Amino acid sequence: MNVHNPYCLRVFFFCLGSFFMLNTLTVFSDDSLFDDKFQNANRLYEKKEYSAAKDQYLELISEGLLTPEIFLNLGNSWIKLNDSANALIAYERGLILSPRNPMLMNNLKFTLIELNPEKTDLPKRSFLRFFPLNFWAIIFTCATSAFCITVGLSQLPHTPMRNLGKLTPLTLVFCIIGAGLFFFANKEWNRDVGIVSMEKIAARFGPVQEAEESFTVEPGDYLSLIDERSGWVRVVDSRNRKGWIETDYFHFISPPNKALNFSKLD
Repeated sequence: MNVHNPYCLRVFFFCLGSFFMLNTLTVFSDDSLFDDKFQNANRLYEKKEYSAAKDQYLELISEGLLTPEIFLNLGNSWIKLNDSANALIAYERGLILSPRNPMLMNNLKFTLIELNPEKTDLPKRSFLRFFPLNFWAIIFTCATSAFCITVGLSQLPHTPMRNLGKLTPLTLVFCIIGAGLFFFANKEWNRDVGIVSMEKIAARFGPVQEAEESFTVEPGDYLSLIDERSGWVRVVDSRNRKGWIETDYFHFISPPNKALNFSKLD
């Protein structure tokens, strides 16, 4: 392409901006398809067949049908089965998909209190977790599209549309801000975060039972993963205390691509 040809520049930037915008409308569209299994699971729940409903929801999740509704109903099924630990994990996974869902947040708070009556508030979350990662990707994509389009408009002949090209510096600023927000949101959403959901346990200074206790982990505590070693994970809590706990007690709630480990609590 001859970059010195204004016509080529116009075509290039218009095509680039259109590509980003089209990508926003397609790749990040929300797919909320439910099959007969979901409706059947709901009917089982209504009939108070909670164990069978739970199995149906888990089967849907294993097939890749991940929606806030499925995790909400799965958590509710576990609550009915007196399994607050698994319910907590289900609600947290649902909040990854819908961070401000009021039903998930209310049920999560209730479950945390069930596990540990001293926990009366939800854990503090970064503002980047107020929206799903796709939201920040859309912001970045739209800002990039606007920048490319205004650059293309600035190459037009003397027409009223060319005046919009004067917005190029502003759209560049938005593009940089959008890139920064997406970068930090991606980093935040892909942190290895888990919970201890069954019982009070000791975090130790080393990955062996004989190691001295570092601090006590309460049910419902949120921990960030630092390291893993043969059946143990090294974690840090909200007070920056570090220690080792056995892997079976640590259950991932993020990043979203981490395998679910509900069955360890059944």
